[in-house]
Amino acid sequence: MFFYNIYQRQEMDLRPKKIFNYNLEVLRGCAALVVVLSHIVSHGRVFNPNITLGVLKLMRPPAHLAVLIFFVLSGYVIGINHKEPMAGGDISKYFRKRFLRIYPIYFICTAAAFLLALPRFSWGEVISNFTLTQNILYPRFQENVPAWSLNFEVLYYILFVPVSLFAIRSGGVFILSMVIALAGYYLPVNPLLPGYALGFCFWVSGLWIARNCSEFAEKVRLLPTMFYFLAIENILLYNGWVTRILSLVKVPSMMKGKFLAQEIIQLNDAILLPFCFIIIICLSGITMKYKKVVFLLLQLIPLAILAIAARHGHLPAPLKVSAALLVVAGILYFVPLNETLFVKAGLWLGSVSYGIYICHFPILVLFGRLPFAVGSKVGYGIEVIIYLALTLLAGWWLEKKVHPFLKGWLERTLMRSSK
Repeated sequence: MFFYNIYQRQEMDLRPKKIFNYNLEVLRGCAALVVVLSHIVSHGRVFNPNITLGVLKLMRPPAHLAVLIFFVLSGYVIGINHKEPMAGGDISKYFRKRFLRIYPIYFICTAAAFLLALPRFSWGEVISNFTLTQNILYPRFQENVPAWSLNFEVLYYILFVPVSLFAIRSGGVFILSMVIALAGYYLPVNPLLPGYALGFCFWVSGLWIARNCSEFAEKVRLLPTMFYFLAIENILLYNGWVTRILSLVKVPSMMKGKFLAQEIIQLNDAILLPFCFIIIICLSGITMKYKKVVFLLLQLIPLAILAIAARHGHLPAPLKVSAALLVVAGILYFVPLNETLFVKAGLWLGSVSYGIYICHFPILVLFGRLPFAVGSKVGYGIEVIIYLALTLLAGWWLEKKVHPFLKGWLERTLMRSSK
């Protein structure tokens, strides 16, 4: 794989400290930005109804892959912070920590989506979205599309408790989740179930990496990694070949339900799982048997797809862009570049990634409702720049200013109530 240029960090520090992987933090930040750019494309008429997109539409930023990588990263982070099995008294601390990390910012952005939704809502939708039970009880607010994944995250936090309490092997949990996901397409069950199960496979993959990775993070060439990340989804899902294969074995569609989550986590997403897994492995510092062979195989698959598409003379513009990104990844692998500025920018994005992810869509909806939407390409470009700047500023403000204040206030309130 282009970014397989790993070397061990030499610093030796025997003092116990929290493991922080700079590589994965950069990946988290880039993934959050990709989601923002993708929603400008996929919800272009919401953002600006007066113009059609150009270069961004050709790039098709891989937001879906980014969210799946978030699931793997979430499992990794939980695994790193809970290496030892939980005891009974640890559960309340675990849930309190997860609540304080997720809910304050989520509440603010959900309230913003609620105000934008007025008067089009039901009280069931309001209660469901504010209690993180959207998807299960009611759909998430249309004014905050990314909120669907937070419901998945909370469910996986809950499922981690018995996995940790009983020291269940993550490999066994992965196999069970995959069996449930596959069986769920054939059994007469709520189609939401296999979606949750398949998403949990991604999450548990991160948990497995955390339980098997080395103590010190290894350094990699980050720019080739990011270009590979940008290219891979459009190539792997090119021309719906995975869906056609699944149709041969008569896999029913999950897209007949009414909840958005059913449309997002589907069986064809399983093709993305090994690539998410291998990207996180590269950046986490894990060692594994036959690692180079696996990397080479996962590199050859997208190249083979491109070769087949080129042979049939069918290379649509988005696929050409993805192929170019893959070529750039290969070139950057062999070109020594100073990545200091990129790493610094990525680390900053990673530190505010959750705020960016959960606040960007209400801001996008607000932009579309303002009267200054332009029709020229230059004006549209300026509008995108202003939107991105405001989103990054809002994400920073939520993460660095609002969250510490609310977290401290909630901690003091919870301590007083427990006395």
